Amino acid sequence: MSADCSGQRSEVRRIVTGPCAPQNVSANVSCSSNIATVTWGSSPGAELYSVTASSANGLSASCSSVSTSCDLLNLTCGESYSITVKAKAGNCSSGNSSSVQMQTAPCPSTGIQTRLDCRSSSALISWTPGNGSSSFNATLQSTQDLQKYTCFTSSSSCNISSLPCGQHFNVSVMGNGQNCSTCSRPSLTVDTAPCATTQINVSLSCGSDTASVSWTATNGLVSYYLVTAEGDNGRVLTCNSSSTSCSISGLGCSQTYNFSVTAMSADCSGQRSEVRRIITAPCIPRGINGTVDCLTNSAWISWVVNNSTQSYRVLAVGDDGQNYTCISSNSTCNVVDLGCGRSYTFQVMAANAACMSPPSNSFQLDTAPCAMSSIVVVAECYSSLITVQWQSPQRKNSLYIATAVDQNHSVLSCNSSTSSCNLTNVQCGKEYTIVVGASANQCSSIQSPPYKIRTAPCQPTSVQAQTDCQTKNVFLSWDASYVAQSYLLTAIGQKGDLKTCNTTNNNCTLTNLNCSNTYNVSVVASNDNCTSIPSGKVTFQTVPCTPSNLTAIIQCGNSSASLSWVGCRGAVSYIGLAMSENGTTIYCKTTNMSCTLEGLMCGTVYNFTVQATNGICNSSLSAPQTVGAAPCPPGGLRILPRTVVNMTQTLRASWFTTNCPNSEYLLTLKGSLQGNSMALFDLASYWTSRTFFEMPLPCGSSYSATIRARNSAASGQESSAVTGTTVPCAPLNVTFSASLGVVAWNESIYASNYTAYGITPSGRTKLCITSQLHCSVSNFSSGQILVTAQNAAGESEDSLPVLVTVTSELV
Repeated sequence: MSADCSGQRSEVRRIVTGPCAPQNVSANVSCSSNIATVTWGSSPGAELYSVTASSANGLSASCSSVSTSCDLLNLTCGESYSITVKAKAGNCSSGNSSSVQMQTAPCPSTGIQTRLDCRSSSALISWTPGNGSSSFNATLQSTQDLQKYTCFTSSSSCNISSLPCGQHFNVSVMGNGQNCSTCSRPSLTVDTAPCATTQINVSLSCGSDTASVSWTATNGLVSYYLVTAEGDNGRVLTCNSSSTSCSISGLGCSQTYNFSVTAMSADCSGQRSEVRRIITAPCIPRGINGTVDCLTNSAWISWVVNNSTQSYRVLAVGDDGQNYTCISSNSTCNVVDLGCGRSYTFQVMAANAACMSPPSNSFQLDTAPCAMSSIVVVAECYSSLITVQWQSPQRKNSLYIATAVDQNHSVLSCNSSTSSCNLTNVQCGKEYTIVVGASANQCSSIQSPPYKIRTAPCQPTSVQAQTDCQTKNVFLSWDASYVAQSYLLTAIGQKGDLKTCNTTNNNCTLTNLNCSNTYNVSVVASNDNCTSIPSGKVTFQTVPCTPSNLTAIIQCGNSSASLSWVGCRGAVSYIGLAMSENGTTIYCKTTNMSCTLEGLMCGTVYNFTVQATNGICNSSLSAPQTVGAAPCPPGGLRILPRTVVNMTQTLRASWFTTNCPNSEYLLTLKGSLQGNSMALFDLASYWTSRTFFEMPLPCGSSYSATIRARNSAASGQESSAVTGTTVPCAPLNVTFSASLGVVAWNESIYASNYTAYGITPSGRTKLCITSQLHCSVSNFSSGQILVTAQNAAGESEDSLPVLVTVTSELV
């Protein structure tokens, strides 16, 4: 440029400026690979982009790309990076983009440790946190059912409780960062305590004093099983096994043990199994003693009782090889029917539910010599004498003794130097065992074999009757007779009906008995030979019959009901019942055949029944009668005559309310028209809750009015009638005699008097009042005359008027 001119323009040179800094930079991390993908918006003119990531700890990574994205590799776990992007074109580079913060996945936790609490089935897990983790999830995963148990924490340890028994778990810890989580490698495992064993079986070896225990293997890592036997005496025995069975010896006799099995692992004692309780074999009985009963040839054996023993068995072996046994639950046992003249070896063994003890030390007893033969016993059914006969051995100067022992060990005896004697004071109901022996030492003398005989049964006693009021059956019982084989009960009713019962027991039940009947009962007992005399007579009464012909009449005035019925024989009292629909029950009790139920609710429907009782049982309820408690007739009925229009008078009836709630009322009018017995009327209102009603009746009518009430239960009775008449009808055929000055008319029925009126332009004037059918009229010059009739109900309408023109003569 000069002072005066602008020079020529030079040649053009074209350049491009450096690219702008990239915008919209973002970074996304792959949690599994820790590779970050960085993206940005394109920058015009850019030929290449470079990405730089740097951390606060001096770590860095970079990548470049000709497109708008790039992957940053080899990032360090748990680090936070600041990322910027530059654009390049030729020799120029843009400034850095705005930085973007990015958090990589946390580093895995290390140093994982577990501590198992066997008693609480919980595991405490601890670890060294990996860089970049803000919270942690510790997980135990079962290798059996893959079930997971997890705890969450922001610290470096947590506790997982309520773990199932017998499980093998893999332990892992997951660290949670800002966007990613990293799980540790499950290199650690833990086992919970073994579960309790099941199906515990204890088998006792009675002879070896050993118990074999078996069980079902349990879940979990089991090192061995521990079997424990705890005695009631405090003694504890154990055995252990790596299999599912084990034996414990040295238990001892008559001891009680509780057996249990516990599975043991390297770290824990498992849950204790259910307990099996056993009693070991009984101890050998001690203190054995024995004596021989010479009369019955039986041996009484005794011993010292052990409380853990349930029963004892006595074994007697004769020198002829014959065996006899006796079983007892107490300290003695009687071995009966031993052979005469024999030597027996006795041993006693104790037994419980599981085992029998070894035999006790043996001892010997000798029975009495064999008895005489050909013993004969003669007895009559009701005799107090038994004759005993025998064939005596060929001995001289011997005194023979016959002995009879009954079931209660009472003894009768008689003696004789001949071959018979009589046992006296023999009683009924006895079974006698009779032997005959010499007067010398009984066990060394020769005795007859025992002969058993039963006397006649005693008269049954204590006969009792018990009536089942529900089934109407009668249960009878009496004292049993020892020798009776059967009983025959006979019951005879007052009406002659007969009931019998044949039984082998000392009771029976009589069914299908007539009601309201008295039975006389006797019982006889029988055996093979004899029948007892009948028992003393006992009477019983059956359940009363049901009362009949029940009649129920409700008295509305006092809210009561009168019941009456036909009673039944044998009843001592009756109960009358009234049951309402809502379940309320009212009753009366009486010894008569009628009673009154008080306190009924008006407006309620009742089922009335009656029941008889003989002091022990009640009869069935009679057939119910359903009756409603209707209200009483309303009081205070009044009839007020009202207006008369067109020969019709309105009557207003009113009355008092009843004492029954929610009542309605019905007014009834019955009567005749004009006193004509052929012209009758019967009118009724509708049911209304009001206490008044208006009803029109023609003039000259007589009526009888009643009122009654009803409610939801029933309709009550009509009230006393109120009678009356309506106003008379207007007199007919009114005439006027000018010459006589007399007004006359026809009779109006039910009229008590009549009034004649004069009608003039100036008004209405009474001319006369009379009870006759005519009256004299004076001082009335001209106009109209009409007549009305009156009674207690009022004044009738006007008659048809007659025109009156009075002459001078009248005046």
